[in-house]
Amino acid sequence: MKKTFLIPALTVALLMAGCSKDDDNNTQKEDNNSSTTAAHAYLINQGNWGGNNAELSYFDPATGNMTNNYFASQNNRKLGDLAQDILQYGSQLFVTVSGSGTIEIIDPMSGKCKKTIEMGTRYPRSMAAANGKIYVSCYYPQPSVIRIDTATYEIEATCTLGEVNPEGLCIAGDNIYVCNSYAMTADGGYIYDSTLSVVNLSTFTETGKIVVGVNPNFVKVLSNGKLAVGYYGDYYLAPAGVAVVTLADNSVNQTEVSVADMDVYGGNIYVLGLVYAADYSSSHAEAYKIDGTTMEKTAILTSSLSDMTTPNAITINATNGDIYISDAQNYSANGDLYGFRQDGSLRWKAETTMLPTHICFIK
Repeated sequence: MKKTFLIPALTVALLMAGCSKDDDNNTQKEDNNSSTTAAHAYLINQGNWGGNNAELSYFDPATGNMTNNYFASQNNRKLGDLAQDILQYGSQLFVTVSGSGTIEIIDPMSGKCKKTIEMGTRYPRSMAAANGKIYVSCYYPQPSVIRIDTATYEIEATCTLGEVNPEGLCIAGDNIYVCNSYAMTADGGYIYDSTLSVVNLSTFTETGKIVVGVNPNFVKVLSNGKLAVGYYGDYYLAPAGVAVVTLADNSVNQTEVSVADMDVYGGNIYVLGLVYAADYSSSHAEAYKIDGTTMEKTAILTSSLSDMTTPNAITINATNGDIYISDAQNYSANGDLYGFRQDGSLRWKAETTMLPTHICFIK
């Protein structure tokens, strides 16, 4: 019997260290014919824990032309330690840098930093935005979501949650939905949650919880009135999977699948996962398109994933449905980003820097 298993990106980063090469504009182009309308995009390279080597790559989604170390080149300084999430809101780009305890506010047209918000020891993770506010999940000093005013860049309110670390969050209707994932015990063990916190936007208080699956990390708006949630499981007995939440009655429909990362497009859920043998002696990557209504799973990119070393992130271009897979190259060298069409054919492959993860397409 095979088991599904995933080491969270933070844990991997703690365990792994490596080197990177300075190699900009290194792109293997397969096809330049694209209907992508986004003129450019940014890719987060998370970097290694304690390595102070997080970076941004700037690229053209149509051609794969990649410029690495872009933040450093535009700002004459490093981005910091462990870039975690990236979000465009209005005319600004926001990047959380967890290890450095900062949020960088960047002009998406020039790549130049406009302001750095110092977060202290909060350890900022994921972001969502609405009504002139940025909402950020934070680990410390206690699990919470903070609210930042985009006019003043000040932290204006905090909503405390439970006892476990919050991860992904999204906004639907009048609420923020926040993944409650895990907490470490004093003896080095783990406690796993299985819920989404429901936080009212107006009162900025937690009003309830929805049980979705053990160790949820990703939540996105799937369609009107529905959320998609990806959960890791406990890496042993509780399986990983995907849940669809119908907000009208908070009903949950689940399917078991290995989850390393997740995105949504056209009412479907796209999942990338690592599947390990029963004794963890070997592993392989799998990717699926899951129908958000029927939960039917269709394998995608099967032959392409077998050629990659450590696929770790998936992003869908909402403009045309192109699929992007990040390959972390065993977390010890420069990674690669692959751009695929919806039919699975390769558009291009480009080298990145250390541990490529999330993408933001500039509007």
